[in-house]
Amino acid sequence: MRRMEALIDRGGSTAPPPVQRIWAAESNRAPAGPAAEQEQDQGAAAPRFTRAVNILLALLSLVALFPVLLIVAAVVRLTSRGPVLYLQERVGLDRRGLGRAAQNHRRGRDLGGRPFTIYKFRTMWLDAERESGAVWARQHDPRVTPVGRILR
Repeated sequence: MRRMEALIDRGGSTAPPPVQRIWAAESNRAPAGPAAEQEQDQGAAAPRFTRAVNILLALLSLVALFPVLLIVAAVVRLTSRGPVLYLQERVGLDRRGLGRAAQNHRRGRDLGGRPFTIYKFRTMWLDAERESGAVWARQHDPRVTPVGRILR
């Protein structure tokens, strides 16, 4: 009983950790108590560990899928002229300035994103957009190659 009173006196809570987090988010306070202290201790290493696991799994997946990717590349190359890969410039999500609570929510203002190049297997005929310009692909699009229909 004294331990519980001591926790409450320190500004903590005897509620389970998820309830503490919800309460803290609603009241714009940082969670308090032993669960929060434990979370702060793990906070520094957890993102690095997660990133390392993500990179390791991505590399293992790439190695496992490499033979399939080679076969797809060969089929695309043999069935149509032109490059195997299609490169396109896209804009990514900008995550600067996001707090922990706002990471999964849309922002009220656009902060912009960094451009990046995406590499995809080519599924359309070479110069398919030369006459029509850039238009959305539609079902049964004549610009799509037979192999491209399977890949899509």
